[in-house]
Amino acid sequence: RALSGPGGGLDCLACHAIGGKSATKVFEAPAPNFTLSRDRLRPDYFVRWVREPLRVEPGTKMPQFFQGGRSQLTEVLEGDASRQIDALWNYLLEGAAIKAPGE
Repeated sequence: RALSGPGGGLDCLACHAIGGKSATKVFEAPAPNFTLSRDRLRPDYFVRWVREPLRVEPGTKMPQFFQGGRSQLTEVLEGDASRQIDALWNYLLEGAAIKAPGE
């Protein structure tokens, strides 16, 4: 659910393809497909990136979902940013076996 679309979750699928499921929004450059993230990301970089994307890459389109140890998604894991980020990391570790929301 945390990755679901409009009205729920973080809506990662708006920008990121997941496996064969395309991103739902159109941007000038596509965000990485989550299926490939396992082989490309290091855990320390991922945590820095997802916590403060503009600090890592000024001008990025990636929104900041976590501030002050809290998430804007308060109904998942009590809104605890660290726990949600850990859950997202473990989701990405599924690699080729990753499932898009609704699959």
